[in-house]
Amino acid sequence: GTGDGDADGIPDWQDQDTASLPAPGGAGPVVADLAEGAAQRLDFTAARLLPAPDPSLPAARRPASGVFLFGVHELRATGLSLGETVTLTIQLPIPVPPSSQYWRVGATGWQQATLGSNDGDATVTVALTDGGVDDRDGAADGAVGERSCVVLFAKQPATPLRRRFGGS
Repeated sequence: GTGDGDADGIPDWQDQDTASLPAPGGAGPVVADLAEGAAQRLDFTAARLLPAPDPSLPAARRPASGVFLFGVHELRATGLSLGETVTLTIQLPIPVPPSSQYWRVGATGWQQATLGSNDGDATVTVALTDGGVDDRDGAADGAVGERSCVVLFAKQPATPLRRRFGGS
């Protein structure tokens, strides 16, 4: 789009380190951004948002009770040094609770990943390492592929307090 999701003065469609993708269901854009000033760039030919569940995603270890409100984003960052770690900032259309989790989708199925920041606002961060467990191809080749999503879980209902009326 024509927005500037990372507020750097460059429209997202011209910004080499930002991808703005429409969220499923029209909730608003999901904006993915790499840190400013580095040589890396997001490969827009590989940036897309998949609905979840999507037939192209494996079913193995998929979080059964999770809600995939923002779909599964698929991105590729290029221009990295071999083995480099970069921070990906993801701006969601609405705030997500701190209890939300981040899940990655690999060839063997889904696995929970660590969020760098999730304090209840609409922004989460994750670290991506070229050749690491979070790199889809697993090779230290100057690029890291990411297929992942924020998963919301319904809170468990509070256990009602039992009151005792009368004597015992």
